[in-house]
Amino acid sequence: MEFAKKELEKYGWKSGDGLGKNKTGISKPIKTTLKFDKSGIGHNQFDVNDTWWQKVYDDAAKSIEIKKDSNEIVFVKKKKKDETNDDRQKKKKAKISDKNDVYKGFIKTSELSQGKEKNIVEFEEKDEDFEKKEKKANGGVIDLTDEELFKICGGRTGHKGARHGLKMNAKLARIENQEQIKNSH
Repeated sequence: MEFAKKELEKYGWKSGDGLGKNKTGISKPIKTTLKFDKSGIGHNQFDVNDTWWQKVYDDAAKSIEIKKDSNEIVFVKKKKKDETNDDRQKKKKAKISDKNDVYKGFIKTSELSQGKEKNIVEFEEKDEDFEKKEKKANGGVIDLTDEELFKICGGRTGHKGARHGLKMNAKLARIENQEQIKNSH
């Protein structure tokens, strides 16, 4: 402790001043303390006294009724007083509807009946409605081919390597070759 005090005084520090350029830091040294109790680091006495597991066990034990017959002991689960048969049925229906929620995003287009597929008319109507909405949404949008879009953008692409002068000539040549082979057949 004396060594540190001498070092600080060498640089103009006085006893009671704070540390740092503006002397706003701590003014008392950090002292170590010894720990003699048996609990670990970060031990909280509340954790020892909070017996949540005992409460859960007691609640579970209260929900079981023990009936003693002449030679047998029977354990019967007690029903909750406030829960009626209707409430249990509602819970079951809610679970079933939750399972069906998974399929709400799908559109039913056909049914398989006796090994044959039957088309459903509702889908065709919905499909036409979708096309009408799509046309309205694309009111000011012009449909362009890839070549037209490339020409309008001045030859720029969305390829990240293009910023650095990479043109992927070999890849483009392979694709062009594949297209020529495909078109010749």
